[in-house]
Amino acid sequence: MIDQKADASHKMQKFLKLLNFRLDIVVRDVTGLTGLKIMEEICKGITDPRQLAAHRHYNCRKSEEEIAKALVSNQREDYLFGLNQEYERHLFYLAQIEKCDARIAQFLKELVKESEMALPAAKPFKRANKNSKHN
Repeated sequence: MIDQKADASHKMQKFLKLLNFRLDIVVRDVTGLTGLKIMEEICKGITDPRQLAAHRHYNCRKSEEEIAKALVSNQREDYLFGLNQEYERHLFYLAQIEKCDARIAQFLKELVKESEMALPAAKPFKRANKNSKHN
């Protein structure tokens, strides 16, 4: 699932480049907070560079003006459709990975709880170590 999510991420970046959205230039991670919020708006049909740049996260290094300059699109409907498909696929795999992580955490808690009950009592040392502080 992680590989599938990474594949969707790469395809999203490819569609963004084909659409002339150079999000990869102005944000470090296209699937970060700023990148995903901008992509969500693009998939909703908003392609105005200033509106998209307004979704800049406060930690983003680039200014809204710089982001807006990089987000001038050629408005190709076929690429917008492809971007939307990959964005939905990315979100699907993200949700599936979160479900797996939650189940693994639950399984590990149960395993630790069971193993604590089955562990034997600690054995006392047979011989004292002269270098040990616990004599």
